[in-house]
Amino acid sequence: MREDKDRSNFNGIGEKGRGSSPDDPSEEYKGLSRRELMRLASLSAAGVFTGSLMAGCGELWERQYVIDVDSWYRGVCRFCGTGCGMLIGMNNGQVVDVKGDPDAHNRGRLCIKGILNREILYA
Repeated sequence: MREDKDRSNFNGIGEKGRGSSPDDPSEEYKGLSRRELMRLASLSAAGVFTGSLMAGCGELWERQYVIDVDSWYRGVCRFCGTGCGMLIGMNNGQVVDVKGDPDAHNRGRLCIKGILNREILYA
């Protein structure tokens, strides 16, 4: 008999429904359980730790230019039917860099086929 009562009260859900205390199912519990407190504390600590790690990494995500670009021209990627806008960097009559056009519908982003346009052109 006692075993059935304990099973009905598993995970803090007693006869009165959600929110009852796992220790005393007869009273309504209106607080934070230890499990919820530990979960919130660990999530808060993880957020602080992750934020502090990423604080100094801003320059790692910036693109490093290797070859100087004389001029930029607007173009369209033709590897699929989407037609993403791209900026094409030229130096001495050759394509040396490509990047997404921030004013186009793709908002400055290119897929892998668009990024590799220069390599594919001269392959």
